[in-house]
Amino acid sequence: MRHLPMLLFAAMMLLTACATFAQRDNPAMRQFMQASPQVGEQAVDFDLKTVGDEAVSISDLWAEKPVVLEFGCITCPVYRRKIQRMQKLYQDYSEDLHFVVLYIVEAHPDDTPSPYSGKVWLTDKNEREGLLRHQPTTYDERVALARETTTDFGEGRMLLVDGMDNGIWEAYGKRPNSLFLIDTDGVVQLKQFWADAAQLQQTLTGMGIEPAAGGDAPPAQQAGPYLQGDVWVWQNIEYGNADGVALLLDAYLPADGELHPAVVNIHGGGWRNGSKDGFRREGIRYAADGIAAFSIGYRLSGVAPYPAAVDDCWAAVRWIREHAAELDVDASRMAVQGGSAGGHLALMMAFMEPDEGETDAAGQPIQNYFVCVAAKNPPTDFTADDEMRSERALLAFMDTTREEHPERFAEASPVTHLSPDDPPVFFIHGTDDRTVPYNQALILKAALEEAGVEHEFVTIEGGGHGLRGGDRQEIEAGMNRWREFVLEHLQAD
Repeated sequence: MRHLPMLLFAAMMLLTACATFAQRDNPAMRQFMQASPQVGEQAVDFDLKTVGDEAVSISDLWAEKPVVLEFGCITCPVYRRKIQRMQKLYQDYSEDLHFVVLYIVEAHPDDTPSPYSGKVWLTDKNEREGLLRHQPTTYDERVALARETTTDFGEGRMLLVDGMDNGIWEAYGKRPNSLFLIDTDGVVQLKQFWADAAQLQQTLTGMGIEPAAGGDAPPAQQAGPYLQGDVWVWQNIEYGNADGVALLLDAYLPADGELHPAVVNIHGGGWRNGSKDGFRREGIRYAADGIAAFSIGYRLSGVAPYPAAVDDCWAAVRWIREHAAELDVDASRMAVQGGSAGGHLALMMAFMEPDEGETDAAGQPIQNYFVCVAAKNPPTDFTADDEMRSERALLAFMDTTREEHPERFAEASPVTHLSPDDPPVFFIHGTDDRTVPYNQALILKAALEEAGVEHEFVTIEGGGHGLRGGDRQEIEAGMNRWREFVLEHLQAD
């Protein structure tokens, strides 16, 4: 049976809610959970619009299959973290469920009180990501921010936008980042104060709804490329396979059919976390400026330690070069960039020599794949006597200690591979970095000067890892110079 008996199921869910109240005596949660619609009651129907301005009624959706209705907000850091978790359920259950993000208000506007809490919110994360937003006052502004959820954060679910009467906001409870599961008879099966993927999956199991075999992504996520404005977006391209692990990259390509230079981005995360997906916003920006952009995924240290990540990045670069003609990429004009662990891998790609015998389009030997490299707070020398040697992420990446295998730590260090014919380098580092010590930048600077390699070095006084804590204007100027450096060396129009 796909459905539990309605009354029994509703009773179970109400008991769960009561248990939650007992465990978390939160007045805001109580007020929201007690407001209509309740679990077991009829959901309220509304006519909404897609970001393409098409009218949609919620009842039209639940008449086809159950609806997961999530109230989202771009400038909420918590919501942005949840997008990836909910996206996995979307991939697993999209054949049996409608997944809808309903964009209503900004929970964290930068200069006006939140309509939810009355507070004026401002987070460091929003500042770093440039997500300082005014409260939308027009439907067009709301649509623009809803679209930004798609383009910047990879939201794959259907986006609906309330027209400015806020009726659904009143009817469903003034709570961003909440979630409702509505069955095909329009009855609410689950109501969450915060969208919780694990509880949602448990409820779906209770309803007899199981994930698709293998949890494959829906066709819309696998197929590509698709057009986003004037940019072709092609996600999850398999550039290789290592021991049964699919190696994926994303491409953001100008849609004019001309030949373009390219930038390759390598994500950070201590070699053990992070995702290629976070580059989407910047990738589209590069492509809009006439630069083909690629974001590389690689095996993390929990899957395979060094040299797996280096090998994977090499494989991705070679794949891009091999397919340059069909991607409209000028393989002779490519840049590589990354931050933290991604900066380390970017420097490795720039300093390591291509295989002997590789030639360019004119048949000449290739000295390097890239015309420049840019890195933010990158590890540069694993043999140095500084705090880097005891960094846990490094030890997990190397899967050994420096005392046991000093030669491997030297081999994995970018400065080991530096030579006078290497491309120009831009790097930026904070003096108070406790994850990758500032000394790593000074080592790189000295090595570049000795080798005679062109470089620009920007120091952020008081900046921690990721430059956090430094002067905002200095950070902005430094990151703007990063982009200018890349574009100048790619000789972009």
